[in-house]
Amino acid sequence: MRVFSISVTKNEADVIEANLLDALRWSTAIFVMDNGSTDGTWEIVQQVAARHPAVVAWKQWDTPFLEGLRGHVFNAFRDRAMPGDWWCLRLDSDEFHIGDPRTVLARVPAHHHVVCKDSIEYRITREDADEHVFTGRFIDDRDKIRYYLPLTWREVRFFRHRPRLTWDERLPFPRHIGIVARELVPVRHYKFRSPRQLARRSAARQRIVDDAVAAHGADHPGLGPWRKMAAHELNDHGRYYARKDLLFDDGTVPPPVRGTMNAHRNKWYARLAMRALHGTGLWP
Repeated sequence: MRVFSISVTKNEADVIEANLLDALRWSTAIFVMDNGSTDGTWEIVQQVAARHPAVVAWKQWDTPFLEGLRGHVFNAFRDRAMPGDWWCLRLDSDEFHIGDPRTVLARVPAHHHVVCKDSIEYRITREDADEHVFTGRFIDDRDKIRYYLPLTWREVRFFRHRPRLTWDERLPFPRHIGIVARELVPVRHYKFRSPRQLARRSAARQRIVDDAVAAHGADHPGLGPWRKMAAHELNDHGRYYARKDLLFDDGTVPPPVRGTMNAHRNKWYARLAMRALHGTGLWP
């Protein structure tokens, strides 16, 4: 089994090197598109690629962001994959996989095609900001970020390669991506990594939405999920949590949680219908 990872990144200079090196543990290749970084992210990607040929610094493209940009990467490199391989459709720069995702992917039944992450969401607390001096470089600050939300967040991350699969670059996922498996890949998610980065992120996310609307129109099909996520982040952003409301990472692997914020599997009747459509070959 091979795993090909798609990374679309922008202004993640504080974390991108650590992210790519971590993902090299399990990725056969990582295809990176830079979405117009101005903070040195693209230069760091190129430096990592020069040392590690499995990292492909494909191109820098300063265009308004849409989730479908990952489809642009997939369509450029899909000929490298064969049946039996997997794609990590979204290698986010602030996510670090716990263990080797391939051990989970190997357990997925053949008639299931999609695997979600189970994301442990780390937050900076008021106490952290008072007690620690943050350098703004993730590799130095990671041990200062030890508190996380009691509930995880589940979201599509991997899909099986099939030769007939198509990805319309206006959409966030390939068409008929498949049936979501019960299995989950655990991930540590460091959306907020320093007080300065926390303050910058909210304004940057809103600019991405504004630029995309201006470039593609408010009714573009790829904008809905991103706009919803940006609104959620704006509500979460710019505020510190209190340690009493979070759990502490004491080194247990994976860190224990109390549940999840959202369901991740298709409804049972949808699974039945999809299994018939995929099984008969009407869908890839």
